Amino acid sequence: MSNIPTPHITAKEGDFARTVLMPGDPLRSKFIAETFLTDAVLVNNVRGVQGYTGYYKGKRVSVMASGMGMPAIGIYSYELFNFYGVENIIRIGSAGALTDKLHLRDVVAGMSAYSDSNYGAQFGYKDRYLLNVAMRRDGSSRFGRNHKWGNFPSVSAAWRISQEPWMKRAQWVSNLKLRASYGLVGNQNGIGNYETLGTVSDREYEFGSNYVMGYLPSSSLANPNLMWESTASANFGLDFGFFKNRLNGTVEYYHTTTTNLLFPRNINRVLGYTSMTDNVAKTRTRGVDLNIDGALVRNRNFEWNAGIVFSWFDNKIVRLSGEIGEDGKPVDDIANKWFIGQPINVLYTYKTDGIYGFDDFEGYDASGKWIPKKTVDTDNDGVPDAILQRTDIVEPGKVKVVDTNPDGKIDADDRIIYKQDPDFIASFNTSLRYRGLEFFMDWYALVGGYKTNKYLYDSNAGGSLQGKNNGVKVNYWTPLNPTGVFPRPSLNSNTTYQNDLSITKSSYLRLRTVSLGYSLPKARFLSKVGISSAKVTLSATNLLTFMEYLSYSPETSTGTYPEAKQYVASFNLTF
Repeated sequence: MSNIPTPHITAKEGDFARTVLMPGDPLRSKFIAETFLTDAVLVNNVRGVQGYTGYYKGKRVSVMASGMGMPAIGIYSYELFNFYGVENIIRIGSAGALTDKLHLRDVVAGMSAYSDSNYGAQFGYKDRYLLNVAMRRDGSSRFGRNHKWGNFPSVSAAWRISQEPWMKRAQWVSNLKLRASYGLVGNQNGIGNYETLGTVSDREYEFGSNYVMGYLPSSSLANPNLMWESTASANFGLDFGFFKNRLNGTVEYYHTTTTNLLFPRNINRVLGYTSMTDNVAKTRTRGVDLNIDGALVRNRNFEWNAGIVFSWFDNKIVRLSGEIGEDGKPVDDIANKWFIGQPINVLYTYKTDGIYGFDDFEGYDASGKWIPKKTVDTDNDGVPDAILQRTDIVEPGKVKVVDTNPDGKIDADDRIIYKQDPDFIASFNTSLRYRGLEFFMDWYALVGGYKTNKYLYDSNAGGSLQGKNNGVKVNYWTPLNPTGVFPRPSLNSNTTYQNDLSITKSSYLRLRTVSLGYSLPKARFLSKVGISSAKVTLSATNLLTFMEYLSYSPETSTGTYPEAKQYVASFNLTF
């Protein structure tokens, strides 16, 4: 332990938030972490620190460790030094005495530092004109020296139209409010710690008679110019209420653009690296949300209420790595299924067209090989004059694939994009009450989008048609069932393109909730036993689902338990 001159420490309880200690630590109940110094960061030397928050030069700071139970030295990292720009961190004990001085060469991995500052103002005039202005300034040690801090302003305004004097004549308007907002937010989660630094990978080797450890640069080139991702969002909304709010709702439109997206770029291997994280990508999202509730009928004995929720959204990739191909167009990232101008979540594979039957072949040759009919028109005279070329053996019971180019052959260029996100989602609910009888139901619909179904091709899920595991019962092709829509069973492996055949529409309609209740009328025999009211209710959830997707549920993944159907009967008494 080094001897360090003890400076004046103005540490007091509350300057530094309570540290999270492991259960059973003898200092857990009495330890209060101290404070930050002016020129260096003071942290404690207690084992098991998960994370802590305090203030440094007037700014709130959060520090997160990657694990629990690590020794005291494990809570220090280069990220902390990098964030504050200090040469060392002074460590103090629980009593406030300086115990050690940790240098940059002593730090280990597993921590990042984060800080934020917020400023804002609100304005209003006669409760009709509202304005909110805010500025957020965030800092993170994950970014380069010149880009640790990001400024993210926002502004929102609203106009209560229904409060205007000239609207008083329209008594049927209960509420009418127009609002708009625009703001920026930052994101640091696209990268891990030390992305701005050059990292190394350990390699074991023999040096003479000794077994030693060496280090080589990683495959990713460090980028000291990394900066915050920035998302700009514009929102326009209208809140309305008519006829004493018996009809009310909200309509919103939003448009979001994310720039400087943290994206792994491929770089020339001659540099000794294969990739580098950079701020290059850009995406755009827009959508409309609608929510309407109405009291359609309301009198003493009968009520009928209904409501709808509708949400449509669309997103696309505007820019990726910025690389330009030989055709002069921006290069897509096919490996990650990211395509410029297309949604972020897509499937990229072949389009199927049913199953080959006996009618699709001329016959077979002397060796027993099936001869497909000519389906390709090479000279565009309207008459097929060539056989579609495929890399696999084509025979009855195999999967047909569409030549989307068309160039007379099936290859990687025939793959197409399937959008995974739905076109829109919607729900409808209604409730009725007649005297003591009550009824409620809620429907939910998801429309559009595609997804793969492992129950139709994965061996472990029973979809390979190899007869090894139980699976979904499907109408597969056999010589005795030539109209089957799934490929013929195969003992050793899946039929080629069988997984492409599993792509199914995600749309479904579900009755999520339905209930029926009855409140018993007040009677003397109930009041005699001290009961003021009694109600019996029958309800069910996930009662009906209509879908094309061959699975237990359209909302769960293969191998997970679906949402259960529930039936509940209840009897409520109020004394």
